[in-house]
Amino acid sequence: MSDQQPKTQFWKNCGIFLSGTLVGAVLALGGELAWKQVQLSKNEVEIQLPSANSTAVKPASSAQQFTIPPPPPNTRSQPLVASPTPLTQPSQTSLTNIPKLPSISPTPSPSPTLATTERVSFETGATGTTVRDTLQANQLKRYTLNCSSNQEMTVKIEEGAVSVDIIAPDGAKLGTAFGTVQWQGKLSNSGDHTIEISAPNQSNYAVKVEVK
Repeated sequence: MSDQQPKTQFWKNCGIFLSGTLVGAVLALGGELAWKQVQLSKNEVEIQLPSANSTAVKPASSAQQFTIPPPPPNTRSQPLVASPTPLTQPSQTSLTNIPKLPSISPTPSPSPTLATTERVSFETGATGTTVRDTLQANQLKRYTLNCSSNQEMTVKIEEGAVSVDIIAPDGAKLGTAFGTVQWQGKLSNSGDHTIEISAPNQSNYAVKVEVK
């Protein structure tokens, strides 16, 4: 009986030792499995997420980037307006140094001498007469002669540098005799016709008048 107790105690101790060893082995195996599971999970996360040391796509350099700035808010494009060119003011020239031109007073033209009028009559049976006189410069001499319509008149200068105008009773000028050019025409009205003699300078004259 005494020999069996130490054996029993020995086997108890062996069982306790084996149990502890088995439990320790199980715990060690479980811990190792758990650690491997953690490592596997970590590796999966690292595969899914790129590491910080992985090569990232480099952005384009500043020289290759073409950025268009956004337009300012609430602004409208304004048309280009050319700035007006300022007008140059003309310089004022002093008039003090400009020489004065001598004033030229107009030469008064001599006023014509009042015209004198004289009536002409033919002698009995005559068809004409010659009037003679002297004219001053710018002087007029008029001779009136009563004629009928359809009569023919001839005026001829026989002497002097004068001009002779033939004027109808209504004041219309019929013609002029000057120099060696005589005037001849048919009268259309009855009444006093005027023979007006003028000269630019003093001159003696002789004018022949014929009416047929």
